[in-house]
Amino acid sequence: MIDRRQWLAGGAALASALAAAPLMARGKKARAIGLQLYTVRELFAPDPIGTLEKVAAIGYREVEYGGGGYDKMDHAALRKAMDRLGLKCPSIHVGYEALAADLGAVVRMAKTLGADTIVLPLAHSRDARPRGLQALNR
Repeated sequence: MIDRRQWLAGGAALASALAAAPLMARGKKARAIGLQLYTVRELFAPDPIGTLEKVAAIGYREVEYGGGGYDKMDHAALRKAMDRLGLKCPSIHVGYEALAADLGAVVRMAKTLGADTIVLPLAHSRDARPRGLQALNR
Protein backbone atom coordinates (compact mmCIF):
# COMPACT_ATOMS: atom_id res chain seq x y z
CA MET A 1 0.00 0.00 0.00
CA ILE A 2 1.26 3.49 -0.83
CA ASP A 3 1.65 5.77 2.16
CA ARG A 4 1.21 9.54 2.15
CA ARG A 5 4.96 10.28 1.72
CA GLN A 6 5.29 7.96 -1.30
CA TRP A 7 2.16 9.45 -2.85
CA LEU A 8 3.47 13.01 -2.39
CA ALA A 9 6.93 12.09 -3.70
CA GLY A 10 5.43 10.43 -6.77
CA GLY A 11 3.13 13.39 -7.34
CA ALA A 12 6.04 15.82 -7.07
CA ALA A 13 8.10 13.78 -9.55
CA LEU A 14 5.21 13.66 -12.00
CA ALA A 15 4.59 17.41 -11.68
CA SER A 16 8.29 18.13 -12.27
CA ALA A 17 8.36 15.91 -15.36
CA LEU A 18 5.25 17.56 -16.80
CA ALA A 19 6.61 21.04 -16.13
CA ALA A 20 10.00 20.23 -17.69
CA ALA A 21 8.65 18.47 -20.81
CA PRO A 22 8.10 21.66 -22.88
CA LEU A 23 11.58 22.89 -22.00
CA MET A 24 13.16 19.60 -23.08
CA ALA A 25 11.10 19.47 -26.28
CA ARG A 26 12.38 22.90 -27.38
CA GLY A 27 15.90 21.54 -27.64
CA LYS A 28 14.92 18.82 -30.09
CA LYS A 29 14.44 19.66 -33.73
CA ALA A 30 11.75 17.71 -35.57
CA ARG A 31 13.07 15.58 -38.40
CA ALA A 32 11.78 16.26 -41.88
CA ILE A 33 9.36 13.75 -43.32
CA GLY A 34 10.15 12.64 -46.85
CA LEU A 35 8.52 10.85 -49.76
CA GLN A 36 10.19 8.66 -52.35
CA LEU A 37 8.76 9.97 -55.61
CA TYR A 38 8.90 6.48 -57.11
CA THR A 39 5.71 5.80 -55.14
CA VAL A 40 3.88 8.49 -57.15
CA ARG A 41 5.75 8.07 -60.44
CA GLU A 42 2.54 7.74 -62.51
CA LEU A 43 1.40 11.15 -61.24
CA PHE A 44 4.85 12.69 -61.42
CA ALA A 45 5.65 11.80 -65.04
CA PRO A 46 2.90 13.90 -66.69
CA ASP A 47 2.93 16.74 -64.12
CA PRO A 48 6.16 16.95 -62.10
CA ILE A 49 5.70 20.49 -60.75
CA GLY A 50 2.05 19.87 -59.86
CA THR A 51 3.02 16.66 -58.08
CA LEU A 52 5.71 18.46 -56.09
CA GLU A 53 3.14 21.11 -55.13
CA LYS A 54 0.73 18.42 -53.89
CA VAL A 55 3.48 16.61 -52.01
CA ALA A 56 4.48 19.85 -50.24
CA ALA A 57 0.85 20.77 -49.54
CA ILE A 58 0.25 17.58 -47.56
CA GLY A 59 3.27 18.21 -45.38
CA TYR A 60 6.28 16.47 -46.87
CA ARG A 61 9.54 18.43 -46.62
CA GLU A 62 11.90 16.04 -48.40
CA VAL A 63 11.64 14.08 -51.63
CA GLU A 64 13.78 11.38 -53.15
CA TYR A 65 13.72 11.21 -56.92
CA GLY A 66 13.32 7.81 -58.53
CA GLY A 67 11.18 6.82 -61.50
CA GLY A 68 8.69 9.00 -63.33
CA GLY A 69 11.25 10.06 -65.92
CA TYR A 70 12.83 12.74 -63.71
CA ASP A 71 16.25 11.99 -65.18
CA LYS A 72 15.11 13.37 -68.57
CA MET A 73 13.45 16.50 -67.13
CA ASP A 74 14.76 20.02 -66.60
CA HIS A 75 16.55 19.59 -63.28
CA ALA A 76 17.00 23.32 -62.75
CA ALA A 77 13.22 23.82 -63.08
CA LEU A 78 12.59 20.99 -60.63
CA ARG A 79 15.04 22.55 -58.17
CA LYS A 80 13.45 25.98 -58.57
CA ALA A 81 10.03 24.48 -57.78
CA MET A 82 11.45 22.61 -54.78
CA ASP A 83 13.04 25.79 -53.42
CA ARG A 84 9.76 27.68 -53.84
CA LEU A 85 7.88 24.90 -52.02
CA GLY A 86 10.42 24.43 -49.24
CA LEU A 87 11.32 20.90 -50.35
CA LYS A 88 14.77 19.33 -50.05
CA CYS A 89 16.17 16.37 -51.96
CA PRO A 90 18.79 14.54 -49.89
CA SER A 91 19.19 11.64 -52.34
CA ILE A 92 18.23 10.29 -55.75
CA HIS A 93 17.86 6.80 -57.20
CA VAL A 94 19.78 6.16 -60.41
CA GLY A 95 19.88 2.93 -62.41
CA TYR A 96 23.13 1.14 -63.12
CA GLU A 97 22.95 1.81 -66.86
CA ALA A 98 22.82 5.59 -66.30
CA LEU A 99 25.68 5.45 -63.79
CA ALA A 100 27.83 3.37 -66.14
CA ALA A 101 27.01 5.50 -69.18
CA ASP A 102 27.90 8.92 -67.74
CA LEU A 103 28.73 9.18 -64.06
CA GLY A 104 29.60 12.87 -64.44
CA ALA A 105 26.13 13.69 -65.77
CA VAL A 106 24.54 11.79 -62.88
CA VAL A 107 26.63 13.72 -60.35
CA ARG A 108 25.70 17.03 -62.01
CA MET A 109 22.02 16.04 -61.92
CA ALA A 110 22.26 15.13 -58.22
CA LYS A 111 23.96 18.42 -57.39
CA THR A 112 21.40 20.43 -59.36
CA LEU A 113 18.58 18.71 -57.46
CA GLY A 114 20.37 19.34 -54.17
CA ALA A 115 21.16 15.69 -53.44
CA ASP A 116 24.37 14.64 -51.79
CA THR A 117 23.67 10.91 -52.06
CA ILE A 118 23.17 8.75 -55.17
CA VAL A 119 21.46 5.40 -54.56
CA LEU A 120 21.80 2.43 -56.91
CA PRO A 121 18.45 0.71 -56.20
CA LEU A 122 19.00 -2.56 -58.08
CA ALA A 123 20.24 -4.07 -61.28
CA HIS A 124 17.31 -4.92 -63.55
CA SER A 125 18.81 -7.85 -65.39
CA ARG A 126 20.90 -10.82 -64.34
CA ASP A 127 23.50 -9.78 -66.92
CA ALA A 128 23.89 -6.31 -65.39
CA ARG A 129 24.53 -7.59 -61.86
CA PRO A 130 27.99 -9.10 -62.44
CA ARG A 131 29.04 -6.11 -64.58
CA GLY A 132 27.75 -3.74 -61.92
CA LEU A 133 29.59 -5.54 -59.18
CA GLN A 134 32.81 -5.52 -61.21
CA ALA A 135 32.46 -1.80 -61.87
CA LEU A 136 31.74 -1.01 -58.22
CA ASN A 137 34.65 -3.15 -57.02
CA ARG A 138 37.33 -1.47 -59.17
